Amino acid sequence: MHKIRFGNNTIEGVVSGFVLWAFPDDGYTGKTLKAVDIRKNTIILNGDAWLNAGLTFEASSVSGIRLEAANESAIETLFIRDNTIKFTNVNDFRTNFAETRSGGVVFSLYQNPELGINRLIIARNRIENALGPGVFISVPIGSDASSRIVGNTILNPARGNELRYDEAKNTRAGIYIAEESDGSLNVISLTTRNLEIANNRIQDTAGSPKLAYGISALSSCTNNCAVRGE
Repeated sequence: MHKIRFGNNTIEGVVSGFVLWAFPDDGYTGKTLKAVDIRKNTIILNGDAWLNAGLTFEASSVSGIRLEAANESAIETLFIRDNTIKFTNVNDFRTNFAETRSGGVVFSLYQNPELGINRLIIARNRIENALGPGVFISVPIGSDASSRIVGNTILNPARGNELRYDEAKNTRAGIYIAEESDGSLNVISLTTRNLEIANNRIQDTAGSPKLAYGISALSSCTNNCAVRGE
């Protein structure tokens, strides 16, 4: 699937707004998602309705835009821009694993964690009241082309009580970039290349603050990684 845009959609009452799943079917590059643009969509998440109806379970995450956990191919270029993602009626009775991956943008792979996104732009999105980090990334990001997480507003992330089991509080963050484990629980060391994280607004304005870090970046980095503000 090349040069496709998902734009100006309103998606309401769902567990996930967009799910990306790439298959290595062209025999040459191994990348079947190229130049995908998810832009100007409104996603209203209501995970409890599905959970109460027995259609999902406590180990199911709730996310605005995510990679399918069994994704089978790297992604060439992905733009996520100018979207609004809101969590409504999503309570914190899920498992710790599910809550850490209940965010606005979630890239987590348990089968092929070494597969990544060669160029990623996450810009000018608004994410409200996520159970986990607003942006959760545990796949390799970057190539010779630059990737950017810029100009996003992340309001009241890390609302889930199950995050208390993270003693280091790393997942109580607005933006979280870290290692991942494969299906056998072996830790996969991830490398981030040419990534800029800049000019994001991360706020905890709720009555009982739960945010520990604005940005928690734990992966190794090569070639021009930067975190900066105005």
